[in-house]
Amino acid sequence: MKKNKGENTKSEKPLIIRAAAKCKGSDVRANEDNIFFNGDYIQEAHLDEVYEIKSGKPLTANVFAVCDGMGKSNSGSEASSLAVVELSSLFEDLNGEGGVDADEIVLEYINDVNEAIGMRSQKLGVRSATTLALLVIENETAHIYNLGDTRIYLQREDEFIQVTRDHLPRRGEQTDSSFDNKVSQFLGIYDNERELVPFRAKPIPIQAGDRFLIVSDGVSDYVEDSALDDKLAANKDPFVQCSEIVKAAEMNSSRDSMSVVVVHVSKQKVQITSSMIMGIIGLIILIVGFALGYLVGYIYGSAVYGVEGKGSQTTISSEPVSSEELESDEVSSEEDVSSEEVSSSSEVKATKVGFPAGKDKFTLDPGETLNLKTKFTVKPEGADTGKLKWKSSNTAVATVDENGIVKMGSKAGSARITVTPEYGDGGWCEVECRVVAPAVTTTKKTTTKTTTTAEAKITTKQAATTTVVPVVTEKPEEQN
Repeated sequence: MKKNKGENTKSEKPLIIRAAAKCKGSDVRANEDNIFFNGDYIQEAHLDEVYEIKSGKPLTANVFAVCDGMGKSNSGSEASSLAVVELSSLFEDLNGEGGVDADEIVLEYINDVNEAIGMRSQKLGVRSATTLALLVIENETAHIYNLGDTRIYLQREDEFIQVTRDHLPRRGEQTDSSFDNKVSQFLGIYDNERELVPFRAKPIPIQAGDRFLIVSDGVSDYVEDSALDDKLAANKDPFVQCSEIVKAAEMNSSRDSMSVVVVHVSKQKVQITSSMIMGIIGLIILIVGFALGYLVGYIYGSAVYGVEGKGSQTTISSEPVSSEELESDEVSSEEDVSSEEVSSSSEVKATKVGFPAGKDKFTLDPGETLNLKTKFTVKPEGADTGKLKWKSSNTAVATVDENGIVKMGSKAGSARITVTPEYGDGGWCEVECRVVAPAVTTTKKTTTKTTTTAEAKITTKQAATTTVVPVVTEKPEEQN
C-alpha cells in the first residue's frame, strides 16, 4: 500500500550489501529448489545446472529468498518457480519511487502465491507446494519470514542464531502424503486444509559486520550449525563461503538439492571514479601554475625594486629569466608528482562484465574455436576487471580455457559460457554446436510418398533409397 507524501522512510544513502548465492542439485533426485536474488532467479530450463551469482551494487531495498519445492513427479519445481517469479513484483515495488510498507506487501505476496499454487494443483490434479525463506533489507532494517523448514541464520560478532522457525508437524497432526518433506506450513495450502500462518521475525536493525545465511534442508540437514558458523567466519568473500558450504553438504552425502545465499552488511566506502582522478590532476596543475606565477612575479619584482632603490646610476645585474627556463621549471614541477602515486590511489574497478544484447549468442561448427575476450564489454569502459574466470555449463558441447578461447566439441546442443571477473558482476553468453547428422540409407519397396516436417524431409520412391537428414537446432534460452 502506498504511503502519503512525507511518510517515505527510505534511507537517503543506498545500503551497501555484498551477497552471493549458489544452488546445486543432488545426484539422487531432480532439483526442485529455486533462489531469488535481487531480481534474478533460476529459469526452469536451467534447474539442473549449477546456479551461481554475486553482486555488490547499492539498492534501496534488497530481497533474497530460497524456495524448496515439494510434490510428486517433479511438480515441486513448478511451485518454487512460481514463487520466485512473483517475487519480482515485490522487489520492484520496494525499489520504486513511492514509499511502501514492506511487511504489508510481503504478507499480501504470501497469500496471493499460496492461492495461486493451490489453484494450480487442483486444476492439474497433481499436488505441489514449496517452502519459503525470505529476507528483505530496507531502511537499514532486516525483515525475515518463512514457511516450512528452509532456514535463515544471523551471524553477529560472536553469536550465530537461527532467526526462522521450522514448521514441523505436531504430535498427531496430519500432513499430506503427496510430500516427502513433512512440514506443516508451506505455500500451496488449501483453504479447507488448515490456516496459513507464516513466521514473521521481529524487525532487526542491521549493523556493519552482520552476515545473513539462507539454506535449504539439503544443507541444514547435513551440516551442523556450528560448521555453518565456522564457514562464515573463515572467509570474507560471500561467493567463496557459498561454495564451501555446498561442498560441506556434499561431503556429508546430501541427498537433496543444496541452496545457499550469503549476505554481508558492509560500511559504505568511497569509490574513486575517473571524474575524481581528473579533478585531482586539475588541482595539481592549478597549484603548480600558481607557484610558477608567484616565482616569476617575485623575480620580476625584485629586479624592479633593485633599480628604483639605487637610483639612476645603479645597473641591473640580474639576468632576465628566459622562456626556456620557465618551461623547464614547469615540467620539473609537474614531474615532482609521482604518476605511480596517482594511479595506485585512483585505480578504477569494473562494476560489470557482460555481453551486449544481440551479441551474446554464437553458432559454431564442431571443432571450431572462438575468442570471447574480444566479444564482452566492461563497465566503466577501460576499468580493471582483475583476473577473469571462464566456465562452460556443458563441456560435452563446448569447452573454454583460462584465456576465454572456446572450442566446440562434436555434440549437438548449446552451452552457457560464464565469465566471472575479480571485480564487479559477471555475465554469460550461449554457444550452439551446429551438427548435421550423417545420412541414413535404407531401401523400401513402396509407392512414391513425400512427407515434409520442421524436423526432417523424407523422400521415398519405389525400389529406391531413402535419405533422412535431420536438422539439429536447439534454441538457446533467452538471457535474463
